[in-house]
Amino acid sequence: MLDDGGLSSFHFLRPWWLLLLPLALWLHLRLHRTYSTALQWRDTIAPHLLQHLTLDGAGHKAWRIRPYQLMTVAMMLAVLALAGPSWRPEITPFTEDRAALIVALELTPSMLAVDQPPTRLERAKQKLRDLLSRRKGARTALIAYTGSAHTVLPLTDDSSLIELYLESLTPALMPETGA
Repeated sequence: MLDDGGLSSFHFLRPWWLLLLPLALWLHLRLHRTYSTALQWRDTIAPHLLQHLTLDGAGHKAWRIRPYQLMTVAMMLAVLALAGPSWRPEITPFTEDRAALIVALELTPSMLAVDQPPTRLERAKQKLRDLLSRRKGARTALIAYTGSAHTVLPLTDDSSLIELYLESLTPALMPETGA
């Protein structure tokens, strides 16, 4: 059997090239009509005699590969190659938000106010946790401020480390009260 990826992860990087496959099939059928000896004589010779007088009927050399057949196979293989079959998706740097993020968290006593449960500080921490879960592997820094700003954690890609420091942040840790 196939590994855990299997055929479910198979895809084409440039699938619009596959639109040329019907053209290759149409060209094959068109050339088959042109090069088929039986089809050329179909209107002239009686059908019961035609199979005995042509070489591409049930007789010998029916298996012969003709140049147009090779051209069709080559065209189909070229189209498939241009479509870019792949088992791993190509991740472009433009689709992911990997920019460094610096979060400034206010730690004034007003952050302990309960306008609506939970406190403003707890709600800010929840928002930061949600943000970190969406930015897995992205570099993030944490700064706490009241009257002055203090670096809690410099840029890191370890979100669990930020969450650890985030739990211990309270207004009582700050040296001076802000406005």
